[in-house]
Amino acid sequence: MDYPKNVPGVGLVNGKFVDENPLTGAPGSLVPAAWGNGVTEEIINVIKSAGLEPDEAKTDQLVRAIRSLGSQDFKNSVRAASTTAMSLSGTQPVDNVAIVVGDRVLVKNQALAAQNGIFIVQAGTWIRAGDFASNTDVTTNAIVAVDEGTINGSSIWQLVTTAPIDIGVTPLHFEIAVGPTGVVEGTYRSVTVDRRGRVQGGSNPTTLQGYGITDAIRSDRFVYSPSAPLSTDGAVGTLWLQYEAP
Repeated sequence: MDYPKNVPGVGLVNGKFVDENPLTGAPGSLVPAAWGNGVTEEIINVIKSAGLEPDEAKTDQLVRAIRSLGSQDFKNSVRAASTTAMSLSGTQPVDNVAIVVGDRVLVKNQALAAQNGIFIVQAGTWIRAGDFASNTDVTTNAIVAVDEGTINGSSIWQLVTTAPIDIGVTPLHFEIAVGPTGVVEGTYRSVTVDRRGRVQGGSNPTTLQGYGITDAIRSDRFVYSPSAPLSTDGAVGTLWLQYEAP
């Protein structure tokens, strides 16, 4: 949305509306219906997207809507996410992504966890993203997806720090909720999982020991014979199975 600079006859001065000047007789600017309706529709759409019903008698709905949208748990995705502690200044590779000014980056590995969060890349010092910059924006269980990266690409991260959160003071800790673990797709008879149920490893054991079973009889301790065992047959712990000869 912008001023109707390309609409003829509006009467903008330096790109902005002006009042009529009764002393000089200069006419005031005109507000085109299409532009006025467009501004109104844009504001109404923001209000509705926050779950509010537009009411012309209420003058705080836009502010309430912006606050509500900013405090939602699902945040706009970031281009990349850190893998180690990093300097929050200038353009630099992040998880093998050549980030540029304006990119969103999830910072999650700082030695001082209060410095973690979602940032906008700047030529100088990075700034916190608008949807993750205030105490009302940063909520427990906030979720953000990562678009690119060798390690973190196509993953989703969740803020697990509990309330109350004081941005810049409270340590912010993120855990991966969804994303690659390095396990090759396939069928496994035995898997290990993390606390979120994500498969971290898989194998296909061929022995009882491979399944972690320790209270079984070894295969070499089974004897299958048509004859009954003698006192000199077998060893302690042997299982003798006698079958009837045809």
